[in-house]
Amino acid sequence: MLANISNFIRNLAIFMLFMTFVSAIVPTGKYKSYINLIMGFMLIFMMVSPIINIIGSFDDILIHIEEEISHLEESINLDEAHIVQASVITENASYLVRTHIEEIVSEFGFIPVSTTINMNMSGNDLQINNIFIEVTEEEIRGIPPINNIILGEVIEEDSRMIEIKNYLAQFYNMPVNHINVVSN
Repeated sequence: MLANISNFIRNLAIFMLFMTFVSAIVPTGKYKSYINLIMGFMLIFMMVSPIINIIGSFDDILIHIEEEISHLEESINLDEAHIVQASVITENASYLVRTHIEEIVSEFGFIPVSTTINMNMSGNDLQINNIFIEVTEEEIRGIPPINNIILGEVIEEDSRMIEIKNYLAQFYNMPVNHINVVSN
């Protein structure tokens, strides 16, 4: 900024010297008034040009700001689209996994009561974090449901529940301890 001001003052001083030199060379007469008029216009132009440059640079700054805002709006719209896309993919994948799990549970002789799947998108990869399955016995097996549970009594997991957990852990490539199968 200081360099611009010193350049302006230097150019103005040089122009004033040039104007004085031209006035001294030109003879008095009808051309001197025209030359003084032209020199006056040039002096006015020199005085106004820094202001025009500043205004022009403000226009450039405003144009740049508008472009940046436009790019930000586009990126926000893209981010929102990615979030919606990830949500739709997660919901559809969750439905497919839930359907598959319910088929597997049925094959092992249980009726699925509820299935909860915790999954998320990390980048382009879909990852299953936890699976919680609540099952009940099929009535055709004739196994009565457990009605009275005494506190402190340890109930061993049905071997079929362990098989379900192992199968799902292997199929979905996840730790067995992230899969819970409970019977009501």
